[in-house]
Amino acid sequence: MPNWETCPDGTSFTGVQTFTFYPAGPDGTIQTGSPTLAGKDQTVGPSGACGVNKWLVVMMPFRLDKI
Repeated sequence: MPNWETCPDGTSFTGVQTFTFYPAGPDGTIQTGSPTLAGKDQTVGPSGACGVNKWLVVMMPFRLDKI
């Protein structure tokens, strides 16, 4: 993702976005053939961006339902 992480000085850095998902049952466990998918959307910025020697990581859970 271009310009994902913006620093106070106005520079910005690219983030890497990854989607991971699996068929899930009502309790969130893997259930083959389920019409519901559970997973996460994770974006990671480079270590050292904005002068900080840490990765900026944002992780969001998600759910997809077949309609």
